[in-house]
Amino acid sequence: MNTRKNSNESVTRLIRLAGAAMVYSAASTANAQAGACSDCFDVQFSIDIGSDRELSDPFTPGNNLMDPGDVYSWFRPLMASPQDGSVLDDMMIFAGFDPAPDDDIAGSIAPICLGGPIQQFAFEFFDLDGVDRISVDLRLLINPDGPNGMPIPQFGAPCIYDLKHLIISFDDDRALNWLNCDVPVNSFSPMGALYGMAATDDEVIAIDIDPFFGAVLSFTPWLDERDLNVNLSATPGFNTQEFDDDTDALDINIRSADGIDECRESYFSADHEAHHLDAFGVPLDPGSIYYAVPGFGPVKVVDDMIHLGIPESADVDAFEFVWAPGINVGGPGPYLAVVFSVDDDDPATPGDESGGLSPGQLYLSYFGGFSIPLLINPLPDDVDAIAAYCGNPSDPAVFAPIKCDADTNGDGIVNINDLNIILSQWGTSGPEGDLNDDGIVDVNDLNLVLASWGQNCRC
Repeated sequence: MNTRKNSNESVTRLIRLAGAAMVYSAASTANAQAGACSDCFDVQFSIDIGSDRELSDPFTPGNNLMDPGDVYSWFRPLMASPQDGSVLDDMMIFAGFDPAPDDDIAGSIAPICLGGPIQQFAFEFFDLDGVDRISVDLRLLINPDGPNGMPIPQFGAPCIYDLKHLIISFDDDRALNWLNCDVPVNSFSPMGALYGMAATDDEVIAIDIDPFFGAVLSFTPWLDERDLNVNLSATPGFNTQEFDDDTDALDINIRSADGIDECRESYFSADHEAHHLDAFGVPLDPGSIYYAVPGFGPVKVVDDMIHLGIPESADVDAFEFVWAPGINVGGPGPYLAVVFSVDDDDPATPGDESGGLSPGQLYLSYFGGFSIPLLINPLPDDVDAIAAYCGNPSDPAVFAPIKCDADTNGDGIVNINDLNIILSQWGTSGPEGDLNDDGIVDVNDLNLVLASWGQNCRC
């Protein structure tokens, strides 16, 4: 074996990648993206079917208020009912029809351990698996009939960002589907972990990556469940699944001066467990990405086999459109690409939902009929949600803090309404009033409210 030759080839490859990185960086700076980096961003998310707050959770039905097909904002007051709304309702995705679970449809929010053929319930129920809201109709750019012959060069588009700063969430339940009652409040993650506790702040994790060398540059636990949204109180207790909610999709949107989302063209993927039907009455493909056409319904934009080059059985678990360097596509870029993860294989269903890929790996595709693994080493668990931004949102040196621990009701300001919640839950476990997550609402929580009195938690 010629070790000197192999060593020289490795050095040559590193020099080539470093040179490409410099060219890409210059091009990316020259083609500055339209989505400005701002403190005024909005973290948006969905929760997994069977989570503690989800409409069909069988274990604690008294607090079931959130729809697994809807997308919510991290700034949201306490919900009184499921009709309180969301930033993206699956009724809009399906052009006026709200698939189960729906509190308005008799029997559609029954306990989820239903038994029977999964196909029947997969077509009736809907669980949104991934989401990305941008400003562009990608049907004009991605060939619907075959792989794109050339990568798509960068263009001005708010809410599409360079492939560097990501937020992710890991899966909080195992591979069995919800018909087997394998849900976040009844199981650990595939790797045996429990996410979202106040002590760990790991419901949402911020990571920085180097796409050229496949390195994870930083890995920062950022938000626990309550930090993500006040309606996810209480966070799970120590080493127990009680109250566990599983973040199933993530996105970062920009607010305008009047508080409206700047990017409202909505793309989503569906969970193989509950994937419902498209605008033509055909079952949604869990391995593909759909555009929610306003007033019409879901239309496939990115096909698993045609554009991503992954097996038909695969379930795309999370995704995000990004500007990526040209890796194996003949130019430095930046180009439009999609970074995605796959689900782990569900042993109770036909086919392999992982497609033979690693659920902890991030994959990258330019819609040309193939995908490449992005990281040298997969992440430590099943990646369930991905979003990108123009900076690391967990870094206080980059973004001013806009979350308030003392904003008890999540309305964006610390005032008498938060104080009243503290007083009404005094001496109990809360959950909303237990701001420091020590298990009781007491003077420590009161002091947090008083210390932050009048603070505006919104942008």
